[in-house]
Amino acid sequence: MRKIILSIGFIMAAGAGWYGHHLYRTQGLPFINESPGPLTEKKCITKDGKVIYGVVPEGTVCQKWEPVQGSLMVVPSKKPE
Repeated sequence: MRKIILSIGFIMAAGAGWYGHHLYRTQGLPFINESPGPLTEKKCITKDGKVIYGVVPEGTVCQKWEPVQGSLMVVPSKKPE
């Protein structure tokens, strides 16, 4: 009886692994986005040390501009209505 249960468990695990591999081969990994190329975004550092990514608000004076290292996702601060 124990061998039958182990065999069924092995068959189910192998089937789940095969199905996962099949999905990976046909659809890829949905949570990984390919980078469009080298990142050219810069960040604005104000006199008081505030760091601003993306669009700099009008009237803001950037004391220093630095390239962004690594990944960056800029999202709007306001929720769409």
